[in-house]
Amino acid sequence: VAKLWKTGADICVSVTEAVDSPYKTLVEPAGPGSPFMKPCSPVMKDMARRQDAPKVYRTNGGVYAVRRAALETLVNQFRLPKFAAYEMPMSRSIDVLVR
Repeated sequence: VAKLWKTGADICVSVTEAVDSPYKTLVEPAGPGSPFMKPCSPVMKDMARRQDAPKVYRTNGGVYAVRRAALETLVNQFRLPKFAAYEMPMSRSIDVLVR
């Protein structure tokens, strides 16, 4: 909540650093019915090494702080122009799966 107020964000969510960068792992079909794949991001085409990929984070679902005005019209959190993140360590970002 402090980061939400300090930054003037519409929303602040908790994140942890992603282990696998989508810049080097995500591909999609090259076209309808195509047997070939293409990178999901143009960044992937320009990088030779995964170590050169920008640092990315994944939301971990631990904390969501949203301003009331933003919440009243919220459709998709990623569409909000002022999206802030609160980084949490991996040790506090454990998913509990129920099957």
